Amino acid sequence: ARALHAQSLAWLQAQTQALAGRKIVVITHHAPSPQSLVWAAADDPFNPSYATNLERFIASSGATLWIHGHIHRRSDYCVGATRVVANPRGYPGEDGTGFDPTLTIEI
Repeated sequence: ARALHAQSLAWLQAQTQALAGRKIVVITHHAPSPQSLVWAAADDPFNPSYATNLERFIASSGATLWIHGHIHRRSDYCVGATRVVANPRGYPGEDGTGFDPTLTIEI
């Protein structure tokens, strides 16, 4: 898993470097920062199952927006100049996600 993560991150770094100077939107399934885990205890050993700390990469990526899934709580924050957003509907019948069906983001 670690090798696959490193390979995927290297690919994403190459893509963002190739697009430097343009508006970049990154979309991933996994959360790119522990800041997305607003519901979790900071010392929970399972946190890496939900989010990877890519904050240094995010801040240097040049991305305008990073959208992600995987978590079931809404989050919206910035890392450097990059806005990071998750707006999950959750499972059918799941309440308390903070889902906003009208959310629109302009870039």
